[in-house]
Order: sequence, then structure tokens, then C-alpha cells
Amino acid sequence: PLMYIEPTIPGLVATATVFNNGIPETFTAKAQECLSLSELLVPIDKVAEKTREIQKGIGATSVFYQRVCAYFFEKQGGKN
Repeated sequence: PLMYIEPTIPGLVATATVFNNGIPETFTAKAQECLSLSELLVPIDKVAEKTREIQKGIGATSVFYQRVCAYFFEKQGGKN
């Protein structure tokens, strides 16, 4: 299973959503628009590590998080 770590994107996915049986089409479609979105799907055993990266603002996961926030919340668009 994979967990979407964060941020919550209203109408699409909530923080800490676990996918056991594949990824929904709506998520996949948005991930094609914002390439960083799928990088926030992580194996359960990596959740603590990747969440820590976001909280501390370090590592690739933090960059993907920032790009997703910019795409969905700052209306910048583009392929992140």
C-alpha cells in the first residue's frame, strides 16, 4: 500500500490517505498535470521519514510538496 502524505487537496485527496487497491483515476489524471503529485505517494514504511523531510524543509520530498502547494494553492499552473 501507498500513503499520500500531504497536503490535503479538497475534492481530490486528503492527507494520510492510504491506497491499497491502486490509485484512483482522478488522482492519476491530476498527477499528469502536476508531476510532483505522485511523488507524495510513499510506501507506508517511509511515511515518517518523508513527513520529517517536509516538516524540516529538506530533501526531495520537501521540494515536491512545495511544488504541489504552488500548483494547487497559488494557481501558478505548469508541470511541476
